Amino acid sequence: MKDELKITIENGIASIYTPYDKLFIQKIKSVAGRKWDSEKKCWTVPESEVEVVRKHMKAVYGVTDIEGIIEMVTLEVKFEKEVVKKKGIYVHGKLIAKPRNQYEIQFSNDVTLLAGEIRTAGVSIHNPDILVEAGTVVKVINVPKYDIGCYSNPVGVTYKIIEEATNIDKEKLISEKEKLLARLAEIDKLLETA
Repeated sequence: MKDELKITIENGIASIYTPYDKLFIQKIKSVAGRKWDSEKKCWTVPESEVEVVRKHMKAVYGVTDIEGIIEMVTLEVKFEKEVVKKKGIYVHGKLIAKPRNQYEIQFSNDVTLLAGEIRTAGVSIHNPDILVEAGTVVKVINVPKYDIGCYSNPVGVTYKIIEEATNIDKEKLISEKEKLLARLAEIDKLLETA
């Protein structure tokens, strides 16, 4: 994912390249001075807002354009009580499942149903509810460890970490180092002219 995230800065304007994500679009629209560049197919923001954008990247994608090591965990999540939501069920910021249509749900790629049932409910044809029965257990992989406790979960949700892994990719670290060195050179140049 990190390789798909890119920020370039030119003349005080940062160009933000990311995969399409509705939540990221919602978050970047809250950034002061943001604009959509239809020619480059990227968002632009004033250079001063780059750190805000990186916080949004981390919240949505789990990484930023400059990160190399992200500690990920696997969770076993238990729904002690029945949960009913409109647009989807989220735990620690990760989508568990959402309604596909009136009759079907769509699980996130990182989720495995271990016990219980998650299904559509309600009477709305166009906006069905999603229902998680009490006692349902799911396994959720690739949860950024820093996200645990940062989001409010549905009432009655308990979890335990069942697997921890640190993703260290030497090539990505070298690439990150090169980007950071290039950025430091840019900063030095700016400081010389200031």
